[in-house]
Amino acid sequence: MDISWTGSNLNLLPSHLPSVGKSVKGEAIVPYRYHFNTVTFSYLAAFYSFNQWSNLLDWMALKGTNLPLSWVGYEYLLSQTFREIGLTDADISDFLSGPAFQAWNRFGNIQGSWGGALPAQWINDQFALQKQIVQRMVELGMTPVLPSFTGFVPRALASLYPNASIVTGSQWSGFPANLTNDQFLDPFDPLFSQIQKSFITKQKEAYGNVTTIYTLDQYNENEPFSGDLDYLRNVSSNTFASLRAADPQAIWLMQGWLFFSDSGFWNLDRISAYLGGVAEPKDMIILDLYSEAQPQW
Repeated sequence: MDISWTGSNLNLLPSHLPSVGKSVKGEAIVPYRYHFNTVTFSYLAAFYSFNQWSNLLDWMALKGTNLPLSWVGYEYLLSQTFREIGLTDADISDFLSGPAFQAWNRFGNIQGSWGGALPAQWINDQFALQKQIVQRMVELGMTPVLPSFTGFVPRALASLYPNASIVTGSQWSGFPANLTNDQFLDPFDPLFSQIQKSFITKQKEAYGNVTTIYTLDQYNENEPFSGDLDYLRNVSSNTFASLRAADPQAIWLMQGWLFFSDSGFWNLDRISAYLGGVAEPKDMIILDLYSEAQPQW
């Protein structure tokens, strides 16, 4: 670093940097510059206003982010989709978790709330906030990563569709059974694709045709119903088929955390079977969000 004196003030800027007010141009060697851990929305931003989001998005733009996760307000469109297939508001309310725990509800780790039902006004306000967030991301030249239907469903769905292929997930992190053990609609059940198409269609109507990249984590600290290789391959292949039926250009984005957090289950054969359900590597992005300590790639 070159340090030069200007009058009585010490200028600590490197001499090769332009002064404030001039454009700075940089080029990345990778196409995607992703931002957000998937749980940041509950750890940090559960109660953010748009002013806070706007400041954060400006900072991200300055850092070169072009692929941010954006799943604020997910519960609004999910509730609409669930109502469409016959679930009641009470059924849905029993499933949704409180604001600071929504990330783990979306992962299928927990369900319900011990602090009272999620207020309808909260759900509506978060949906309105998401519209502002997505619009600002697009204005800044970013491609939002939007949510999709993962397969986790309210318990009442099994009674409403007794012939549907629904399995019960594992207990999570010591939570009592009434708040965990989420139910999972198998992606090879026709109802899965129906829900997926309905959800993504509603999402496009709400935010516009702003992305083809969708976040979808099915086994975040949850073990699959079966370790059978054909079962795992069928889950991922039918999940991806449901995305492509809803959006012909869909790319599936998921975390690689599951392969580390449950390495006892996810041996190489099971990893290969599950990821092998998506034939083309370009059709899937795997986030290695713990790579500074335990890289999975």
